[in-house]
Amino acid sequence: MKKKMILFSTIIAIIGFTAFGFINKSENVELRNSNTNPVTVAPSDSVKTYFELEISNLKKAPVKQKISYMVRGFTKQGFYRPITQEKIKKAKSLSDIIENYPSSWISDYNSVIITATINGKEYEAKGLDATLTSKQKELFNSASISSNILINVHYQKKNYNDQIQNRQMNVSLIVTPKIEAEYINGYEQMITYFEKNSMNKIQAKNFKLLPQASISFTINKNGNPESILIDSSYGDTEIDNMLVKLVQSMPKWNPAKNAKGLTVKQKFVLDIGPDGC
Repeated sequence: MKKKMILFSTIIAIIGFTAFGFINKSENVELRNSNTNPVTVAPSDSVKTYFELEISNLKKAPVKQKISYMVRGFTKQGFYRPITQEKIKKAKSLSDIIENYPSSWISDYNSVIITATINGKEYEAKGLDATLTSKQKELFNSASISSNILINVHYQKKNYNDQIQNRQMNVSLIVTPKIEAEYINGYEQMITYFEKNSMNKIQAKNFKLLPQASISFTINKNGNPESILIDSSYGDTEIDNMLVKLVQSMPKWNPAKNAKGLTVKQKFVLDIGPDGC
C-alpha cells in the first residue's frame, strides 16, 4: 500500500514539474516578445497601390451640392402675397387688401405710400390713412396681371407705457388672375422635370460656390412658355443655355383665366440655387 502511495506521489510530482516548466517557458517567450522591437511588415505592391488609389479617389471626388428648384409668380425681388386683379380693383381701404389688417394697433397715421410696378414702370400714390385716395384707387385699377405692389404704412402706436411710437408696416403684393396658370401634371412633377434634366449637369461643373440663377418666362394663352429671359445668370453660358432650353421644352400648362373666364397670360420665375437658400 505504501509503495503504491509513493509511486502515485512521484507521478504527481513529475507531472507538476513538467507543467510548471511549460508555463514558465511560455511566460519567458511572451516576455522576450514584449521586449523586442515591433516588426513592420511591408504590404505587397498590389495592396499598397490599391489603398493609395482609394485614398487619392476620396481626395479628388467632388462633393455633390444639393440644388433647390422653385417656380413662383414673377417679382423683381423677394416674395409677394398674391392678390387677384378683381379684388384689388374693388378695394376701398387697406383692410380690403391686407388680410387681418391690424387697425386696432394703430393710434394714428403719418402716411400711406403705395408703389406699383406696372409693365416695367414704377408709379406712386400717397394717402393720409387706411382709406384709399382716388389716386391710389386709380393706381390699383391700372394694375395688370403680374404687377408688383408695395404698400408702406407709417403709423403711430402706443407702447405698454402709453407712449406713442412711430412704426412702419410693409406689405408686398403681386396681382394674379382669378385662376392661375398651372402645369398640367402638377407642381411636383414640374420640379421633377427640371431636376432630372439639369441637376447632374450642374453638379458636374463642381462649382466651389453654387450660384443662384433666375429664369423668367410667361405662360401664354395657349399654355406654352414664351418671353424667356435670364434675370440672374448662373455664370456659366452652357448652364444658362441649358436652363433656357428646358423652359422652352417643358410640357404644356393650363393657361390662366380672368374673372370672365377668358384665358390670359401670366408671368413666372424659375429659381435654381443651393438647397435651403
